[in-house]
Amino acid sequence: MGVLHDFKKSSRGAILVAIAAAAVGIIYGYDSSHIGGALDFISADFGITSEAEKGLLTSYVIFGEIVGAIVGGTLANRYGRKRMMVLVAATFTLFSLFSGLAWDVPSLAIARVLLGLSIGVSIVLVPM
Repeated sequence: MGVLHDFKKSSRGAILVAIAAAAVGIIYGYDSSHIGGALDFISADFGITSEAEKGLLTSYVIFGEIVGAIVGGTLANRYGRKRMMVLVAATFTLFSLFSGLAWDVPSLAIARVLLGLSIGVSIVLVPM
């Protein structure tokens, strides 16, 4: 039997989990690679002149990743790995949108910490 046959036999939930797993695999590293290109524009829009503040703004994701990696296993055990993978994909999308729509530095910082939290949980859920 072929891939198409296996796909037809799969439940809707299994397909959703497979899509979420693929999305989680892409999530890791996506933000870190794109903040470097956007940082000059973000700095100009929000009037950030200090290199230390730019570095801190970039690092907020890492702070969230640490917390997410610490709590990710507990969340997966409590709510299930599949459900958490779908939730991580959804929250990554939501917090990425929040980052793009941030109106000032504090709102961007909060969005980046929450984005990092999603990434940190994904690292535990779907180890590469």
